[in-house]
Amino acid sequence: MKITYISHATLLIETDGIKILTDPWIFGPAYCEQWYQFPPPLEEAKSLLHDIDYVLLTHGHEDHLHHDTLVQINKSAHIYYPYSWYDGSKEYFQSIGFKKFTEGLNDKRYQLSKNVSFTYLANNLDNIIVLEDQEKVLVNVNDSLTSAPKETIHYFLEKINTKWKNVDYLLCSYGGASYYPNTIKAGWKNDREVGTIREQFFLDNFCLIANTINARFSIPFASDFVLLDDDQQWMNEIKTPRHDIESYFNTYYKDESSRTNIKVMYPGDQAQDDVFLQRSAFHELLKQRPINELVLEIYKEQIAHKRNVSKLSHPNFITLFNKIKTHVEKKSYIIPEKKAAQLKFAIQLTDAPEEAWVEINLKEAPLDNLVKLISAPDQTHVLQLKTKSKSLDYSISKEWGGDAIIIGYGCEITIFDKKTILEELDNWAIQLLTNFPNTKEYVKRNPLRAVNYLMRDQIKRKVFLNKLTGHTSSYQFMDPILKDHELWLTRSGCDICKKCNLPFISGDSKIN
Repeated sequence: MKITYISHATLLIETDGIKILTDPWIFGPAYCEQWYQFPPPLEEAKSLLHDIDYVLLTHGHEDHLHHDTLVQINKSAHIYYPYSWYDGSKEYFQSIGFKKFTEGLNDKRYQLSKNVSFTYLANNLDNIIVLEDQEKVLVNVNDSLTSAPKETIHYFLEKINTKWKNVDYLLCSYGGASYYPNTIKAGWKNDREVGTIREQFFLDNFCLIANTINARFSIPFASDFVLLDDDQQWMNEIKTPRHDIESYFNTYYKDESSRTNIKVMYPGDQAQDDVFLQRSAFHELLKQRPINELVLEIYKEQIAHKRNVSKLSHPNFITLFNKIKTHVEKKSYIIPEKKAAQLKFAIQLTDAPEEAWVEINLKEAPLDNLVKLISAPDQTHVLQLKTKSKSLDYSISKEWGGDAIIIGYGCEITIFDKKTILEELDNWAIQLLTNFPNTKEYVKRNPLRAVNYLMRDQIKRKVFLNKLTGHTSSYQFMDPILKDHELWLTRSGCDICKKCNLPFISGDSKIN
């Protein structure tokens, strides 16, 4: 088994005469030009896409299923995509030219060649891939566990350790990917401290997963992106440097039973027969130079383009305003009555042609006047939300377009009162501006598909049945601590670390 690290979550795996590509993202940015690969893939990576046999996808987020990259892959490749409660994936892949497509069922082994097989293990919409050949076992956890509750993490790790007792390669993400809490501004909040601890939370889960799977080699990956907007570049600086992960692991997790070796891989690096070939210059560059200095050098043109804001024409601005108005009027039903009675906020489009704000008022306005233009926000607005027209338009227009706002760091929210946080009005404002599919509506539209999906997934089936019968499920797909608004948005770094059971690394000190 030969592994070539291309970038982010994209691997080229060559074994038994076949070539397997995972979660392809190579060409261009993601999430409405908000995520950029860092380190970027080597130029030669583009030439690797012409003789792929299989493409294994873990889930539908754009940094794992990237349209501009998929269209470059040879169309003779066989696509595997996880089976889920929503449909449309087959039609999408056929529309861009792929003829061979399989929706992979949870916990079923698929034979790719005489000696190579893989299995999906589903955690909601995220999936672990376990790839086997005659000699090696590779476990690709990607994003599926690092934000999960400890109970969920241990459930899957026990399952993996029971079925695959000797794992050779573990690949797992180690960083965050969400606007929350980093882009939420409040006068009392220390953004850098909170953001750094948030990254440490994911790093700590990576180390837990690595220590429990205890593979021969554990490779941190799938966190290879940077943000280029001037007011977001600080978030690049709080990412955990990969060359510091081994030290954290050795300090807080390694014991006598630990056999795993933390291995750093960057684009172009390879692993074969337990030998790691470091071809990337970033092994040294990232130890010698600040990350944003390298980002500014590599993405100089893109950053200059972002600074040269192209304003919407007035007709296009009015068209978008009307689209927002229609969307909010249609979508307002999702907001609980008690929350709607408090929700009045203002949106600033950073590329609007004039000084105009969009007010959304569920608190006082009649249904046909929930959205209007105002000259400026005032003290009656519980929050102010700043975003780009492209991100907001995409969020309300596309079924999964909300990813551009939520995962893509596509907004900045300013909060003035802690009550807004305690009532989670910021979260409800964001939900109102997305167009995510409604599970119940999908189930009604295609009940046989839903039944088939639930029959294959014991955890999802339990959660679904509890919801159906009005019972509260103890199982959650995201750790409740990560959603604790009061903790992340009002408390000190020391308090957060204590609640999350993390060692407190104060200030800008490095892990050592």
